[in-house]
Amino acid sequence: MEENEVNKIIQDEGLTNFNLFEKHPVKENEVVIKKENKSWEVFSTSEKGSAEGIKVFQNESEALDNFTERLRAKNKVLEYFRKKGL
Repeated sequence: MEENEVNKIIQDEGLTNFNLFEKHPVKENEVVIKKENKSWEVFSTSEKGSAEGIKVFQNESEALDNFTERLRAKNKVLEYFRKKGL
């Protein structure tokens, strides 16, 4: 997957709570992808903003695939809680 494909998925599916290549400072409850030297890190942040479940990739395409999967899952969970009023 390429970054332009991810951007299209985000727009088409109305996904939120993400930080794609550090476009802004990391916030709480986000899915993050960032480049670190010659690798890519994908992780989620907690309600306190700490990184959780860091996975390191040597290939940008695989990192973007993982980022997209996590982002879709996070948005499903957030939508569930919104519907429940939590």
